[in-house]
Amino acid sequence: MLNRLLLCGGLCVLFGCGTVLQPVGYSTHQYAMQADSLGADSAMLSLIAPYRAELKSQVQEVVAVSAQMLQKQLPESELGNLLADLVLQAGRKEFGAGDLAMLNYGGIRAALPADTIRRGHVMEMLPFANMLQLVRMEGALLQTFLDHWAAKGGTPIAGVRFGIENGKAVEVFINGLPMLPAQTYAVIMPDYVANGGDGCGFLSEATAHQLGSQLLLEVATIGLKEMYQQKGIIQVQKDGRIYKR
Repeated sequence: MLNRLLLCGGLCVLFGCGTVLQPVGYSTHQYAMQADSLGADSAMLSLIAPYRAELKSQVQEVVAVSAQMLQKQLPESELGNLLADLVLQAGRKEFGAGDLAMLNYGGIRAALPADTIRRGHVMEMLPFANMLQLVRMEGALLQTFLDHWAAKGGTPIAGVRFGIENGKAVEVFINGLPMLPAQTYAVIMPDYVANGGDGCGFLSEATAHQLGSQLLLEVATIGLKEMYQQKGIIQVQKDGRIYKR
């Protein structure tokens, strides 16, 4: 009780009776700190050592071997085709559906090196915690969606082929068939895009959204591993799935 009374009294002195306290001046000083002088906290280092070793081991894990450096380019690239194909494959397994897949070009942040690809390389390439999401939309909205990416010069896609003319997607074919305005299509994409990112707010008009359980990073990592185990050294080519007219 005494402590509370003293605290209340102190507050009254500071703020009571209409008194406003003003600073009368100030000065600045710079203090140099030497990290070495602080010393190492041996207990903390011991605590984090296992996690540091595990992380280092994961980052260095060999995922695959590539015959060439894989870089993103517009309107189409070997890297973009590879990733979009892996997303379409993984999405079809998870959702049981998927006519086409796409990734936003800006979400890919690094190339994959020629020769050994490690988990750390994949983490640098896809650093964001994006999940797969299935979006169902009619052909008319899908046209708007593809036009959006055509205006940006292209983006990684799979299951679809189209040309870019005057910033629009033309001659659109979904799995070899002409796109129909009234047909509903299942599109697999990062949840960032599905929820309106990268200028895709119009996707709120889609028929349905279904969030998956897989991180795009893990989809790419697992997909590359399986591809390497089944087919050996990875070789990818552009196939004209997006072209300029």
